[in-house]
Amino acid sequence: MNLPAAFKIRSRTTFIISSVIFFFLFRYLNVVALFFSPSSLDNMTVKHLVLFQFKADVSAEAVKESSLRFFDLKDSCVHPTSQKPYIKTLSGGKDNSKEGLQGGISHAFVLEFESLKDRDYYVDTDPSHQKYKAFIGRHVEKIIVVDYVEGQF
Repeated sequence: MNLPAAFKIRSRTTFIISSVIFFFLFRYLNVVALFFSPSSLDNMTVKHLVLFQFKADVSAEAVKESSLRFFDLKDSCVHPTSQKPYIKTLSGGKDNSKEGLQGGISHAFVLEFESLKDRDYYVDTDPSHQKYKAFIGRHVEKIIVVDYVEGQF
């Protein structure tokens, strides 16, 4: 088949440009998919924010005991495979904000986990955490939990 020369050049140019565009889109989309896929999140550090609003009739001693028991989770939560504590960091304390936007929340705690799998084990299965949840339930009016990976919006 004899095609005009202009068509051959245009077709070849179109093919090359299309190939280059396809190549870059394919690479870019694969990188984006890899970066944001659930499996890639498995290996990212996860922050676990826990906020408590204690019931009005709970004593200061019970609030203190609840907070100290929460901090004990850092050592008592043991990984099922390694048999070692797996909470990387745990910090927290009593609210001291002057903004007045707490909505009744008085205490905040931040836990850091090595991966989503560790966080999931903590939330769903860990015996020490399950025991703490049973304990704290009678003292709190409201609990808010927010999990996040730093820098992901």
